[in-house]
Amino acid sequence: MKDSGFTLLEIVISLALLVMALSVALPSFESVTGARMRSAAGQLAGSLRALYDHAALSGQTCRMAFDLDARTYWPECARGAARISSVPEESRDGKRYVDTEAQQEAQERLEDLQRDNPIEAKLEAKTPFAKYRDEDVQRVQLPADVNFAWIWTPHQTQKYTAGDAYVYFFPQGNAERAYVALAHGDDSLTVAVSPLTGKIRVDPGEDEIPKQ
Repeated sequence: MKDSGFTLLEIVISLALLVMALSVALPSFESVTGARMRSAAGQLAGSLRALYDHAALSGQTCRMAFDLDARTYWPECARGAARISSVPEESRDGKRYVDTEAQQEAQERLEDLQRDNPIEAKLEAKTPFAKYRDEDVQRVQLPADVNFAWIWTPHQTQKYTAGDAYVYFFPQGNAERAYVALAHGDDSLTVAVSPLTGKIRVDPGEDEIPKQ
């Protein structure tokens, strides 16, 4: 009676063909997550550019707010004239604090301004920002497998890897230079903001921040 079973060679060939078929039909996990990170970077770049345009056209000072721990970002705009605080910010071990010596110097400067130039002092004081609602710029949650590696802007003293961060846009049609690094595993992309033109680019890897 003839044996109707498969030979070892036939089984090996069948498994090889199956593996080849699966590799063609199903993209790898890394390629999927890489595409998600590129999509997230493109969405962030578009949101930053939209907020730049809004600040320039509306005459408002706006900022993109980031919660690095919750992996979310959203736009905010000041109700009146605003400027970035002169007090340096720091973020270490997931906690934000202000250098007490720098804070004291800033407070003394503000008191001098209140005496000599009340209008300038009013601008220097903290201005409330409200959430800005627009169809093109919404609160965004990064994909589950994509994280903020770090954020840097000139008003920071170091890269922020946790806590809150802000990227500012001004009514004169310029912006704060900024770098927002996204990561998935060992892969990363950097969304960079040009300060003079508001141009947004997405660079592979992590950009080097300028020396202050």
